[in-house]
Amino acid sequence: MRGKAAIIKILGGWAVLILLVSLCDSCRRSPREEKAATKIPSPLNISIELIPGIETEASVVVLRIFSRAQQQKALNKKNNERIEPLEIEINRKLWTANIAFQLVSAEGEVNYLERDKISLLLAPKSERLEFTEQKVYQVFYIIEPSSCLSPPSRLVAQLDICQYRLISNAITIPPWPTKKFEAALRQARVNLFLNPDQLLESATTLIKEDPGSYLGYWYRGLALEKRKKYQQALESFKMALQLYPKSTRNDHREPPALIIQKIKQLSLTSPKEGTSSGGK
Repeated sequence: MRGKAAIIKILGGWAVLILLVSLCDSCRRSPREEKAATKIPSPLNISIELIPGIETEASVVVLRIFSRAQQQKALNKKNNERIEPLEIEINRKLWTANIAFQLVSAEGEVNYLERDKISLLLAPKSERLEFTEQKVYQVFYIIEPSSCLSPPSRLVAQLDICQYRLISNAITIPPWPTKKFEAALRQARVNLFLNPDQLLESATTLIKEDPGSYLGYWYRGLALEKRKKYQQALESFKMALQLYPKSTRNDHREPPALIIQKIKQLSLTSPKEGTSSGGK
């Protein structure tokens, strides 16, 4: 009897030990399992576009937020099926507090841009974002000076929104311009967002450096349009269309839709401008 009781005690001890080991292992694994369980695919996506400036001035980054899941639903929907929009509640502070930009070197080293180099230019005002298959929200950031964007690193945006961490595409930072035309073109593109008053100066430099390029007249037209000098802007857009590269046998080019659209718009606006100035 004593021998049997001793065996029972030994077995009982082993059972308790096994139970304790199992509990310890369960406690050790449960955070990982819980984390894996909460890691659900995001219904949102982001992409970025870099509008690079010159080294001593600013660059602009355009962040776009959309839903590829909604686009896929629209592709797969049956006839007359309604796709409910995806609604996301946000705090507007997320555009500054939850954004980060990574610089990835050619060797794969990752560094984050310092926050004092990043400022918000324009963001959605609503605290409720509603996504359909076509809806895209845009957020504009200023990065200054551009010298912190060292070529040929890649720029990646990271945005935390709700329970999701969104990672953008990678944009390769182009080399610094070595010619006046290239520098003026960068300045024109950035000034279109940041400093419209200096856009005309950039456009004038473009025309001076390469009179045969349509780009100088395109930006000159945009600058004059912002100043409400519609007739002069129309003339610049017409010159841009005239200088736009034509298609060849080996190089097919689509008609410049944006230039044609501007000409159509200002063809209606310009007479009104002339009438109002004549009345004065």
